[in-house]
Amino acid sequence: MYDATHIKVERFDVSATSPLPGQDLSAHKRWVALWGQLDLAQLPLFPTWEAEVHDALRTNLEQIEQIFAAYASGSADGAANELDMDEFHDFVVEAELATQAYSFGAISNQFTKSNGEDDNSLTLDEFLTMLVRISFFRANPHFGAHGSDGVREGAPPSELLPGCLVEMLEKLVLPNARRADVESRFREDVLALQEVQEVLSWRRTALLEWWEMCSGGKDLLELKQWIKALEKGYLLNDLVIAGHKCRLSEPRARAAFVQSVSTPEGLAPEEILECVARCGFYKYRCVTPMDAPAKIEGFVKNLLGDADEEQVIMSALTEGEGD
Repeated sequence: MYDATHIKVERFDVSATSPLPGQDLSAHKRWVALWGQLDLAQLPLFPTWEAEVHDALRTNLEQIEQIFAAYASGSADGAANELDMDEFHDFVVEAELATQAYSFGAISNQFTKSNGEDDNSLTLDEFLTMLVRISFFRANPHFGAHGSDGVREGAPPSELLPGCLVEMLEKLVLPNARRADVESRFREDVLALQEVQEVLSWRRTALLEWWEMCSGGKDLLELKQWIKALEKGYLLNDLVIAGHKCRLSEPRARAAFVQSVSTPEGLAPEEILECVARCGFYKYRCVTPMDAPAKIEGFVKNLLGDADEEQVIMSALTEGEGD
């Protein structure tokens, strides 16, 4: 009776897949091993969507890995293989994943449930698991609540897996989130610009004096001193000014510090120029009327106490109207 009436769904066999076009065998084997570590069995209607979710993640894996590395790069030793809660918060905010019905508080539950080792950080396989979980519960924020224990009858593909995952990746995660490969080219793509170098050259003496005061006479400016100085100046914030987002978080400031130093012990005097440039570029990255030199000059003004964020942005908007 059981064999005749039980509904069976054949499990997806990742070992039967072949490498993607242009992908070498070692990379394919790595993906097969990574997929085997994902924990998706508790999500509704598993495993009916397993093959499609596999394909969605595999197709975008290179970009997702770069996103993971970018947000996991804020550790003091420069490691980018684990994502902590503060870094996760950065990812959620910048990818614009929260909604009115699915706040960060609710989203953070997926961080906890995806953390297999219960060590307050996510590895890449846990990050992938979390993306799938967030996509479903973001599309179904009331799932599991009293009187709502099942998937909504007649739910459109965008509310079910794999549709909700594909939509979240294509509309939010991939276009909005930062990438490590882009940040690794900062020196070539931004710092080397003549206009940026002119700003830093003009501000060099003032920034070196700021470094000297902040370092307390030490040979290197330590990470804790850098963060403390930003906190003291109220520069770690999340603002919307005249419709433009302006944001610098502690993980982002840590990452800028780590990416600018030549030694983990701290920031040398001349390295403050790159560190400040990275912070300014990302703090004002969503203020489209400001070009790279203006974003960096704006942050220098913030750091030196010459202008706050509102003054910087409103000045840029006024100048833009004048043009």
